[in-house]
Amino acid sequence: MDRGSKLSPDGGNGTDAPRRYDTPMDKPTPSLDSDELDRLDSLLVAINPDESMALEELDGFFAALACCPDPVPADEYLPLVLGSPAEAALARLSKADAETLTRLISKHWKSVASQLYDGEGYAPVLSVDEQGHSSGNVWAIGFVRGMAMRPDAWEALDEDQEYGDALDPLMRLVDEVEPGEDEPAEEIPDEERAQLLDDMFVGVMDVYRFFQPQRERNLAPSAPIRRAATKVGRNDPCSCGSGRKYKNCCGRAANDQ
Repeated sequence: MDRGSKLSPDGGNGTDAPRRYDTPMDKPTPSLDSDELDRLDSLLVAINPDESMALEELDGFFAALACCPDPVPADEYLPLVLGSPAEAALARLSKADAETLTRLISKHWKSVASQLYDGEGYAPVLSVDEQGHSSGNVWAIGFVRGMAMRPDAWEALDEDQEYGDALDPLMRLVDEVEPGEDEPAEEIPDEERAQLLDDMFVGVMDVYRFFQPQRERNLAPSAPIRRAATKVGRNDPCSCGSGRKYKNCCGRAANDQ
């Protein structure tokens, strides 16, 4: 993944007001500030420059996990984020840097999930080139990698008539850089890209809403299992272990009471 581009939490060039998507109003979320984003990016590079996720990719990855109806625990996704088993990867850093990295990853995960949960706008982290343009390809690839954590959970979306095409803009961005086997890459014209990015994030918000009922059911605490008491017959052996019949042992004491 290209790590040389400037990172912007709004998809713009860092000088304009943040651009959000599907935003009737702005609501503060516990997002990482610019210094924290830069620090997170640099630590991911330090831990494994070839295999760890780029920050833009991580943002898309977390968006998919937040949308997914089946929860994915941190101990399962961290090796993918870090590019190797978490314990071995974190051992490459100082204790302080390892703690900072895990804290920033956790904070960013909560920020992405919070924005989607609020439903009042989503500000993705996109890399921008020297002209301030975002391609969105890396973000889309991160989202697809998140979907791959629970592939079966996404089948209901494909089969839905209303929302089945919600991820079409995202998949077009993926196919531009990672086309299918024996399929030529189809370059997206510059004049279409900005609208395609907008459509992608609107689609992601739709996907989050689509899975919301199932996600809430899966995340709800399970009701405690209550076992019905076994009824003891009068002529059954007493459960106290005396060897006598229940009616002549504990059953007699219960009747006397």
